[in-house]
Amino acid sequence: MGRTTDAEGIDQRTAPFFEAVRAYRDAQVVPFHTPGHKQGRGAPCDWAAAVGPGALGLDVSDVLISPRWDDSWTAVLAAAEGLAARAFGADFCHFLVNGTTAGVHAMLLAAAAGGKVIVARNSHRSVIGGLILADAWPVYVEPVPHGPTGLWLPPPVDAWIQAMDEHPDAAAILVTYPTYDGAALDLAALAAAAAARGVAVLVDEAHGAHFGLHPALPPRAVAAGADLSAQSPHKLLGALTQGSWLLGRAGRVAPDAVAAALGILQTTSPSALLLASLDVARRQAVQEGAAMVEAAMARAAAIRAHAAGVPGLACLPPAPGAAGAARSGGPAAGLEDAGLRWDPTKVLIQVSGLGISGYAAAGLFRRFGVQVELAGPGYVLALVTWADTDATAAALCRGLERLAQEGPALAGRGGPRGVAPPPPGRQRLRPRAAALAPGQWVPLSRAAGAIAADVVCPYPPGIPVLCPGEEVSEEAVAYLQDILGQGGEVRGLVWDGGSPHVRVAPWGGR
Repeated sequence: MGRTTDAEGIDQRTAPFFEAVRAYRDAQVVPFHTPGHKQGRGAPCDWAAAVGPGALGLDVSDVLISPRWDDSWTAVLAAAEGLAARAFGADFCHFLVNGTTAGVHAMLLAAAAGGKVIVARNSHRSVIGGLILADAWPVYVEPVPHGPTGLWLPPPVDAWIQAMDEHPDAAAILVTYPTYDGAALDLAALAAAAAARGVAVLVDEAHGAHFGLHPALPPRAVAAGADLSAQSPHKLLGALTQGSWLLGRAGRVAPDAVAAALGILQTTSPSALLLASLDVARRQAVQEGAAMVEAAMARAAAIRAHAAGVPGLACLPPAPGAAGAARSGGPAAGLEDAGLRWDPTKVLIQVSGLGISGYAAAGLFRRFGVQVELAGPGYVLALVTWADTDATAAALCRGLERLAQEGPALAGRGGPRGVAPPPPGRQRLRPRAAALAPGQWVPLSRAAGAIAADVVCPYPPGIPVLCPGEEVSEEAVAYLQDILGQGGEVRGLVWDGGSPHVRVAPWGGR
């Protein structure tokens, strides 16, 4: 039996929003309100059969009056959010129905509108969107490329501190914790340094909603000193896709400012299904979180052990739960010395020893009936959760064996070329000014020297190579062309006449 109370002794067994929506459905109230399908009765037949009448019956609007709470939709939702805040050590919580993207945008609007923000250059594209919305000026801190693997490691804590000292007028720092690949820097040390300088700490914790549930994982961002953190429980917990939450501590960023930003950014017609899924995901995490993480780590360890015996493959670190794993050689050399903790539920497998790229490997896995989360130039990433079983783990292991046996012949392309990620171009315009300017599309091959007007990035992981307002460098053009040549997807480009084009902004300095 899992936990029934949180750290403050509050009973976490209830899921007030889910229970209220279910009670409304089961009460068989005759609805003369939205949505138009009227609890599934008017839904297309094939859709209703695929989704099920129970789920469609939960898709109600905010007219909800809960018999249990004898109060409004707003009050029941506030109760659910309050339970989540207490469960995860925050002063407040907002459920998000536009993913962690909405949380990232709200953090920047609330903490740094019109100001300066120190941000990792390998941040997700949603961070750039937030800078545009907030009309903020970015100060980029450089990530550390790991050449043998193609991974982008987080900027070291010292680099963040140096940036804060060089820009004492910065309103906030925005940290990605962990990276898409599962690398987590020492956030507690960084948060303490920021607090000493009066700088707000905002955290994109999309891939860390399970942090803090097991001692083998890094601490949750708010526990490490973050002021605001946006998490994606739909990624590694049990919420529906697009369901996220924003956790906050009162202090440097006013809670009212966060609520006001979300009031602008989020829909006025939120999905009851998404909100209810967040409510039950919180309940499940509190009651079963440690066991869920334990199960995921065991499956991941078994997959790593199998992969280690497949010729041409190499597992990237670490040993589960270790800050500095046992020393490894080959392509992973040096990763365990980077001052990072790694999420042991993420299985990183280097495939370059087979002479193929990670992009080609991901396509082959799909042919073998397995879908990995993402691919890099020389690796693939598989996410493992408590929902995996012996059968799903065995399917991935069979895919690894087939990849080693058949991949080099089936790939039909050269191996990863390992072009290093380019440094960012010089920031010539504010991101908002460049993004909203009337731009023009030019061939990528001729874009060097122009000013990018859009975010351009390989996806996944969604880390920008070009950001609005930056001068496009020859190195960036070559890097993007190389990614495309290896079969990777690059978002932010359009194809015209068989060649990729990028949108650029007018700039008097060209």
